[in-house]
Amino acid sequence: MMKRLTAVLFAAAMIPAAAAAQGLPALLVPADCRSLSLGATGTESSYDMDAGSVLDVRGIFGKWAPSAVDGTLAGGSAKFSVGNSLILHAECVDFIDREYGITGEDGAIRGQFKPYDLMFSAGAAYRIVQPLTVRMKLRFISSAIAPDASATALCADISAMYEKEAWSAWAAVRNIGSGPDYGGGRWSLPSLAAVGGSIRPIRAITATAELGYMFNGAVTAGLGAEYGISDLVFVRAGYHYGQAEKALPSFVSAGVGVKISCIRLDAALLPAIGPVAGSFLLSAGVSF
Repeated sequence: MMKRLTAVLFAAAMIPAAAAAQGLPALLVPADCRSLSLGATGTESSYDMDAGSVLDVRGIFGKWAPSAVDGTLAGGSAKFSVGNSLILHAECVDFIDREYGITGEDGAIRGQFKPYDLMFSAGAAYRIVQPLTVRMKLRFISSAIAPDASATALCADISAMYEKEAWSAWAAVRNIGSGPDYGGGRWSLPSLAAVGGSIRPIRAITATAELGYMFNGAVTAGLGAEYGISDLVFVRAGYHYGQAEKALPSFVSAGVGVKISCIRLDAALLPAIGPVAGSFLLSAGVSF
């Protein structure tokens, strides 16, 4: 009993202050470089594909809150275009927390354990009419916070986007579903509703904004801007506001993207001070 209690308490302490009020805080961490660079906005555009592409495959690697949780993100995704109206999407992301020691009843360290959240998702984006697209993502999560405290969860993201040449607007609900039960009762998910949009005053500049309300009462907001140079290099910056005790904490973000023929490279960094300072995400992919 002591072994399990100590392990669970330690794992809970390692959850970012950003999401200590609910389980699976990894669901709040953007696994898309562009979105993270833009202050955790523009998530709905992660389904987009380059014009003329049929298949897009990408891999990611990153660190989250290295001075606190020291979480590691690794995974990959694939998008497949079916005609002009349908895009299918599949993704696998593993979020691994810092390793900790397991203490026995005598107080001695009996072993080491790394908590993890392994997330599998599949979804689709369907263009109903030229400006209107609906998206749905289903996600299965296998999670463990201690050697004898593991659980699974199911959730979904649903959104609609209205998109014109110079602007777009979207509404979404995210992380809606059943939370994990590690043995002491079911934890809630970090569910939220959000509205957002983007504007492109000139071809090279895109500005994004999003406002969210988490079902635990927290309010989140984000602003971002992207400057494209000859459609080859993209420079990004953003700001995210969050209530640290209930959601992702506030942070400043920056990033860059490079597109060379069918190859796409992206990077995002959270450089400012705070609990998630020093976090970064890297992405490499190809499209055909």
